[in-house]
Amino acid sequence: MTRHPSAEHLAEFVEGVLSRRWTAKVSSHLDTGCIRCHGQVVQLKQVTSVLTSASLKFGPMPDQFSARIEMAIASESSARVTSAQASARPAAGTSLRVVSSAASTSGGEAGASPSSPPRWRARSRP
Repeated sequence: MTRHPSAEHLAEFVEGVLSRRWTAKVSSHLDTGCIRCHGQVVQLKQVTSVLTSASLKFGPMPDQFSARIEMAIASESSARVTSAQASARPAAGTSLRVVSSAASTSGGEAGASPSSPPRWRARSRP
């Protein structure tokens, strides 16, 4: 595995519900001595421990509360996906063009300034 496993894969690894294939990949990655991922695994194990001890002390979470949490998470997840999709592509009928940061206020475009990166602006297609 050349990249770090996702937080979801690490959480599933800690809980023991990750597929065999991914378990092998995550184990192999952790065996390389990746401090970042090992630290996340330690933190995830601590969260599991705290939640387990809390449920033993206070009993199970009421169904209504659990349903509200699940609904809030689903709503937030949906909003993030929608937001990410909207920002990933320009609106219909638009294209992107480079606009120099040294452009004049009359709308003309001067040559690009070497000290500032180009900006992108959406414009309608003809």
